[in-house]
Amino acid sequence: MADPGNQLRRIADNIGLVLNTASTEFKEYEIEYLDDGLRHTHFVFEDLILDKASPPVVIELYRLLSDLAADKIAPDSQKLNSRLSSINKKFKIISNILTYHQAYDKKLASLELELIESKNQIAGYKQVVIEREKQIAERDDAIAGYKQVVIERE
Repeated sequence: MADPGNQLRRIADNIGLVLNTASTEFKEYEIEYLDDGLRHTHFVFEDLILDKASPPVVIELYRLLSDLAADKIAPDSQKLNSRLSSINKKFKIISNILTYHQAYDKKLASLELELIESKNQIAGYKQVVIEREKQIAERDDAIAGYKQVVIERE
């Protein structure tokens, strides 16, 4: 969190709490848990925009929550509720599409597995055919040998 003292104080003010950023408890919390070195990753809004898999509604929600976090919009405002309601409807549509897509992904995975099994089975049959052809060739050679013996005896 960038500038944790000011950010947490701002949040505390918005919800009617008092935060003493000079207290030893806060300093300990800041050092133990808010240290930038403890972060595994750090994302910015541009990362979300550049991600082609990110639906526009996710970007819209991020912007709204970012405005809320920056106190550009009040948590109890009608504007926030209206936009959240609109976003929720869009997420429901996406959810239905994703559920449909997921069902077909499962079906596709099942068919791909079936295809692999069929290819393995065909490979096994091909091996059987090769072995049979080898046996036929050996028998043909044996028959030719027997014919030669018969011809020589005549």
